[in-house]
Amino acid sequence: MMTLPEYRARAVNTAAGHENRILLGLANEILVRNFHLPAWLHTSSEVCRYRAIHSTETVRVTGRIRDAFARKGHEFLIAGVTVSGNDRHLALHAVHAAIWRPRSKQ
Repeated sequence: MMTLPEYRARAVNTAAGHENRILLGLANEILVRNFHLPAWLHTSSEVCRYRAIHSTETVRVTGRIRDAFARKGHEFLIAGVTVSGNDRHLALHAVHAAIWRPRSKQ
């Protein structure tokens, strides 16, 4: 399992739309910080929001690579990422799919 350092939510602008972008950014960051991804291409995300993060909360981001496979010469990964607040209750769950190694040009 991967874990990012805890982040203070007060650094997050929680105005409508901004919180989602920042939380998804943290979900992407966990991949970049824990895996050698020279040039990865985000292919899809499934995101489920459970609750808002309040401005006084510290957020915790964890993730795990669920699957890796090849398709049409590309190497894909599927990662599950969770974001929780002070109470450790789930605020967001995301499943990211990405190409982490494109097929070689031949």
